Amino acid sequence: MIHGGRRDGKGVLERADGFLRTGPVKERLCPHYVVFSAAYHTDYFGGPQEMESMAAALKAMTALPQVDPGRIAALGVSHGGYLALMCAVNPQIPKIIKTAVSISGVTDVAAFLQHRHRPGLGGKAGTRPLPPSLAFSPVIRALGWPPDKDARTKENYARLSVLSYLGNLQAPLLVIHGAQDNLVPVSQARSLREALAKQNKPCEYLEIPTGEIGGHFIFLSSKAMWEKIEAFLKKYL
Repeated sequence: MIHGGRRDGKGVLERADGFLRTGPVKERLCPHYVVFSAAYHTDYFGGPQEMESMAAALKAMTALPQVDPGRIAALGVSHGGYLALMCAVNPQIPKIIKTAVSISGVTDVAAFLQHRHRPGLGGKAGTRPLPPSLAFSPVIRALGWPPDKDARTKENYARLSVLSYLGNLQAPLLVIHGAQDNLVPVSQARSLREALAKQNKPCEYLEIPTGEIGGHFIFLSSKAMWEKIEAFLKKYL
């Protein structure tokens, strides 16, 4: 289990612990599976510390006596959905994931950041100063902006994209997203679905009808989503 959002220090441990106490996790997953909630370190979205954290979490989990190392799934929400997908495709992470579930997850960091920091009405990209949220962002300082600025910047962002690694995918994926997610746009999930179809990679997809309010939080509210997850894990684990 990989939580969303960002926390530093003690906060990241509290978020991981809280994830285990979330109602649907306790009621639907804990009675049937060993549930391990990973707290991850992050320098920026998709940065090397995150991949190191995921590799370390998988290593720790496979060492638990009650865990079958051949039956491990990665399930994440939002930022955690991105990391769950990376567990299945990124070459820096040991290939031990049997299946992965992304809920409201980011798949293309460049497109996600462009969406989050798009100019207001009447503005054009590159014609106004960067807002503080961008100017002081660790990912911008590390990789540059905009993502298509030049060949080097494009390559920097490509390394963060789940879409860049789909050729490595061997495990079936379940991708779930709210139709009107107001934080991570549903275009992220749809782009992944299309890319997987082009490469004939195994994927199940569920788009949940939502309003903009609460569209990102289907993890807590959607019965249909949890029924799909339960059936998917039963099928592949």
